[in-house]
Amino acid sequence: MPDLTAYDVILVNSSGGKDSQAMLDEVCTLAETAGVLDRITVLHCALGHVEWPGTSELARTQAEHYGVRYEQRHREQGLLLDQVRRRGRWPSASARYCTSDQKRGPARKLITQLVAELGDLGRPARVLNCMGLRAEESRARLKKFEQCCTGCITARRG
Repeated sequence: MPDLTAYDVILVNSSGGKDSQAMLDEVCTLAETAGVLDRITVLHCALGHVEWPGTSELARTQAEHYGVRYEQRHREQGLLLDQVRRRGRWPSASARYCTSDQKRGPARKLITQLVAELGDLGRPARVLNCMGLRAEESRARLKKFEQCCTGCITARRG
C-alpha cells in the first residue's frame, strides 16, 4: 500500500459509479487513519449529455460525505458528443480518445492547479492519482489490475 503521508496531493477520479465509490471509500478511510484527509480532492470529469442525469451531483455528494474537496472539469475544446461529431465516429478500444481527451487531459490540468496551490515546497510535489477500475469490465483492465494492483489488494486484505 502506498504511504499516503508521502503525497502532497491525493487526487481521486470519480465517475460517481460503484468503482469510484469503492475506491473513494478505501482512499478516504486510509487517509483519515493517516491524518491526511485534507490532501484529497475528488475530480469528476463531466461528459455532458451522455452521462446519466444526476451523475455530477452524485459524485459531489460522495465527496461531501467524506468531507473532501470536490472539483468538476470538462474538456475545454468540447464535450464528448461534440468530439464524436467532429471525428465522425465513437471512441473504441482502438481509438480511446474519450479517456485521454475527456478524462486524463482535464485531470492533468487540475493536478497542475493543485500543485500550484501548494506554493514552493523546495522540492517537486508528490501527487497520487487514484482511479477505480473494475477488472471484470475488460481483459485490458484485468491485465492492468494483475500488473499493478494485486499486491496492494493482497496487502490490504492480509
